[in-house]
Amino acid sequence: MVLRAFVALLAFLVLAPAAAAQPAPQNLRAFVLRANEPEDPTRTFSRTPAFAWNPVNGATSYEFQLSTSRTFSENAIVWEKADIAAPLTNVPLTLPWMTGAPFSFYARVRTNVKDDAGPWSERYGFRMRAPAPPATLTPNGGVNPRPGMVRWTPVDGATAYEVTFSFSQGMGVSKRAKTATTAADLREHYTLHNWWPGTAPISWRVRAVREVEGRALNNLPSVSYGAWSVPYTTIEPPLVNAPITPTAAISRSRANDIENSASSGVPEPHELVPGFHWTGVQNLGGQGAVCPPDVESFNVTCPLFHVYVYTDEDCVNRVHVSDLVGSPAYVPRLTPPLEYPGDTSALAKVVTGTSVLMLGDGAEGENFDAGAQRLYAAGTDPDLPPIPGERNPREEPDRRSGIWDNDWPDGRYYWTVVPAVPTIEPDLTVEYHDIEFGEEMCRAGRLLTFGKTSAPAIERENGVPFLSGMVTTGQIRAATTNQPRFFGRVLAAWKPAPGATQYELQWSKKLSPFRPAGSVKTPNTAYLLGLDPGVWYYRVRGIDESIPSLRQGMTWSDPQYVRISPRTFSVVRGG
Repeated sequence: MVLRAFVALLAFLVLAPAAAAQPAPQNLRAFVLRANEPEDPTRTFSRTPAFAWNPVNGATSYEFQLSTSRTFSENAIVWEKADIAAPLTNVPLTLPWMTGAPFSFYARVRTNVKDDAGPWSERYGFRMRAPAPPATLTPNGGVNPRPGMVRWTPVDGATAYEVTFSFSQGMGVSKRAKTATTAADLREHYTLHNWWPGTAPISWRVRAVREVEGRALNNLPSVSYGAWSVPYTTIEPPLVNAPITPTAAISRSRANDIENSASSGVPEPHELVPGFHWTGVQNLGGQGAVCPPDVESFNVTCPLFHVYVYTDEDCVNRVHVSDLVGSPAYVPRLTPPLEYPGDTSALAKVVTGTSVLMLGDGAEGENFDAGAQRLYAAGTDPDLPPIPGERNPREEPDRRSGIWDNDWPDGRYYWTVVPAVPTIEPDLTVEYHDIEFGEEMCRAGRLLTFGKTSAPAIERENGVPFLSGMVTTGQIRAATTNQPRFFGRVLAAWKPAPGATQYELQWSKKLSPFRPAGSVKTPNTAYLLGLDPGVWYYRVRGIDESIPSLRQGMTWSDPQYVRISPRTFSVVRGG
């Protein structure tokens, strides 16, 4: 009589034959969300893919290599791992955008049987390429309906954007800035010479930036770029001689605009820090673009502006102060603020006849609010003595420009714009002083509100998670239900969260309360989980490194169920 112990999965870890007899792993492939998703014939990816291959009978582990050369020479190895326990893996690096003819990266895998290694698989070539360049959201070629700000569409996988402005076509007068959001202000164009804008168009281009997280074995570049967009143009009008009035906070992180204005009602909260724009130059006393007489003699114009963001409608608890800008718009930048003239000799160079100087980046200078309290900005003078009760000016402040999430619409931020002017001190140095308090601008009704709630990473579609692992047939397949069951290790994947530079993944034995049994951070949108048999729940969130806090976590995804079954095998014996 033959006794047969029936189980779900044939064992791959027992009675292994000699290593020399082991075949090379077959069907090595790359994927982004699901192990058996249709393959792009060009094998082109915008985000670092994960990899899977057919299991090999008797394998105790697998060795995987990723290279920039089809020969896999040592100096070309990007990443390798020799003890992978399942026939799939993620790569814990952000691969830069690199194309080749036809491929720029190559992967291969082989079987380990105890201390022996089998032959390598056929190499798998693929390319990393940026999606299409950003497209303008600002009308091209006409008068800008939001003076001082240009905007563009988001790019999947981008961690930031670079925008280049050409202020005088053919004259080499240009400026480059970097931002974490999908907009940029034109502060250089307006600052200290706001009479100058007119019918001459400004040409601008934008490209996506992909910051590389993790260190490649062969020290690949730490940053890569998408292609520049086609050139766009905008015509910037002069400032309007009217009361300073906030008009809107606007952003785009996915398919549609999110805009908070006086007439927009209660839209969705912003997933990225918005750009702010306003109209007018008049302070609360009705004075317009008036500089102090000694400053006006240098032919520069006023006012300049600070945007203040508060957590309360009384505008007392200030949580964000903008760079000092001359434009009627402000968008936070990752590059330094403008380098303002620090003395009268530098101030005299800003306007010479009909020529103007576009300020470069650097030290913003001495900035004060209307109560003569110093506003710290990057580039403060390291020789200034400490001020009791205030931040030590020897410390260069954090340039991170993110804003914390709040519970919109119940919780919200309040923002206003205050005018500022240059002042010349007795020693001929130049300082920059607000001429209104933010609280006064708010009491006068010159404020608007907005909400900020970071988007969760998308870890499922139509209720089915982006989860891959070994199924009962012994193959690597993607989940097909919202309660998937796999054998051994599983690879969880997700779509990016706008503004995230890396991700945190947690897993728990319970759904409620969710108590993490483990946690990991990764720069990529996939991770190989090694969970013990049983029912588990996992969740993922982005990390926003622009938040000025030790806690930079974004919104968690909903916990996802997965059952891990033990690896079992069939035993046939006579009796």
